Amino acid sequence: MEYYKHYNLLVQKAQQENRTKTKETYYEKHHIVPKSEGGSNTKENLVLLTAREHFIAHWLLYRDKPNSQSRAYAFWKMCTQHNPKQSRYTPSSRVYEEARLGFKEANSKTHKGKTLTEKHKKQISEQRRGKATRTGISHTEETKQRISEAKRGIASWNKGIPRTADEKKAISEAKKGVENPKKWRAVLQLNDSTGEIIKEFKSLKETGEFGFSPSAVRNCCHKNQAGEKVFKSAGYRWIYKD
Repeated sequence: MEYYKHYNLLVQKAQQENRTKTKETYYEKHHIVPKSEGGSNTKENLVLLTAREHFIAHWLLYRDKPNSQSRAYAFWKMCTQHNPKQSRYTPSSRVYEEARLGFKEANSKTHKGKTLTEKHKKQISEQRRGKATRTGISHTEETKQRISEAKRGIASWNKGIPRTADEKKAISEAKKGVENPKKWRAVLQLNDSTGEIIKEFKSLKETGEFGFSPSAVRNCCHKNQAGEKVFKSAGYRWIYKD
């Protein structure tokens, strides 16, 4: 596909319409020649695009030169950086993942082979001191769903990598003598309608011996403990005894 050709057609269409910003119509300014590639802020190099057109413009520029670090970064910004005053376009999870991987690759190339000096490390440490990282910031349900869909089918980074003998030994020694308080935590099976106790199980493992799913029971216990709403498994409510 000729991505740059389609990019030019998109820009030309917007230019021919002689668009102007009004209270009724939302537009975003776009640099026809990216500033990172020598583009200026002159009127000739600016065009008004809709939020969707603006997103597609940067997507086409990235597709045209996927190895360009500046284009990959700009495409990623279009997916992640939002201003309350702007009505930015929300991409699908598939496109979001393409932008994320492109940015990851570009970022990797930028820092490959670079070693921070002790002075630089100290400066970074002092700048971050006392600053919370994303504390109090929670994702919206839409964002959570998008992240979940983007990660679906992607194996964990350490899947299939065997631990060395030294790592196994270190983990074993660290756990030695440490009792897991939740391993034998008693679980109560409740009637969903009345809330009466039907049976007490000594542990999650024991629920499996009676045909229930220990993992499903555990999830119900955790969620019911939070008290947001009632969660059930196999038609019953489940809670930890203590």
